Amino acid sequence: MKASVRFVSSVALSITLLFGGVMGVSAHGLFKNALPENLRTWSTYGSPRVSSASVTLHGADREWVYVDIDADRIDEAYIVLASYVDKNDSRTAYSSTDRNRSGNPYLYAYYLDQNGTIKKYLSGSDLLATTHRGSDNVVYGIFPTVSGTETIRVFLKQSSVKNISNAKVNVTFEKPVLFEASTYRQARELVQDYARMNVHSHHSSSR
Repeated sequence: MKASVRFVSSVALSITLLFGGVMGVSAHGLFKNALPENLRTWSTYGSPRVSSASVTLHGADREWVYVDIDADRIDEAYIVLASYVDKNDSRTAYSSTDRNRSGNPYLYAYYLDQNGTIKKYLSGSDLLATTHRGSDNVVYGIFPTVSGTETIRVFLKQSSVKNISNAKVNVTFEKPVLFEASTYRQARELVQDYARMNVHSHHSSSR
């Protein structure tokens, strides 16, 4: 990671987001998704259901997907990990409290140095309501960048709690993103813009 002022502030009359390396415009600036748009290009553990735009993890199994990106592409002080998510929970053996605290979608990542050593673990499980069709919430995390990072490994995962089974609870991630921002406030504003967007009408070719 390196320092620069690549992030260009801008005020837009409308909010649009284009994925797959195309620059998007928000009310708070120009931003670009650093993650591969086509989720079929991500690596898998277990047998998740994967399409080009979404991933479903089955709670009865141990499943996740992950991808590595080059940290040299990240110039700013913060990164934002976010995804539209949906939780389908048909468990009846647990209280609502136990259902709410288990089997949830979350974002996980490592900062890796040039030797592949983990410099920092990142976990994002904050939720924000969204107007995105077919999704309950946006799950996200905002993290400061770390000098000397060569690779960022990003995971889409499902949380587990000891003695509570995730069987009969599946989670779906749609259009995950990694944005960069120069300040925490700017990062938070990008999450809010992302949560307000409905991007079903936008499509870019697979990478």
